[in-house]
Amino acid sequence: MSKKKLNLSSGATAGAAALCNFMKTQHLIPFFILLLVALGCQPSQRVLEDRQPTATPFVEETPEVPRDDFDERLKSVQTGDFYYIYAFRRKDGEPFTSDDTKYFKENIPPDTNQIQRTADKKVIIVGTNYLFDLQSLDALKKRFKIEDYSPKKEPKQEQNSNINR
Repeated sequence: MSKKKLNLSSGATAGAAALCNFMKTQHLIPFFILLLVALGCQPSQRVLEDRQPTATPFVEETPEVPRDDFDERLKSVQTGDFYYIYAFRRKDGEPFTSDDTKYFKENIPPDTNQIQRTADKKVIIVGTNYLFDLQSLDALKKRFKIEDYSPKKEPKQEQNSNINR
């Protein structure tokens, strides 16, 4: 009886092995078909040689002009609702040097709320709610040109309390 079991089991393993080999080859057949199709879809050398070069459109390059971001910086300070807005420039129009920046920082009031510098480093814009003292302002005027961009305050209209009713 054990022989029969052995024969059945050996016959079953032989059948399973044959089935596995068949399945392995079944998986390879679609792979080979796909490979042949992919290789067959390549253009012929004659077609590649006959191809005319496409004309590239002529694009004129415009030189990049450094953008002045003064207006954007000024607007960002103005949206801060500061009472006083000043723009400082060197008198010769050149960019601020490290010495200029140091001198500037030494002479502005410590209560200054916002300081913006343009990308070209030619203008420093200051927004503050406090007046500059005269000594600081005079020191800054010696070295820099100062432009006032403070919002204009409209005079308050006082109500007349003597109106007859």
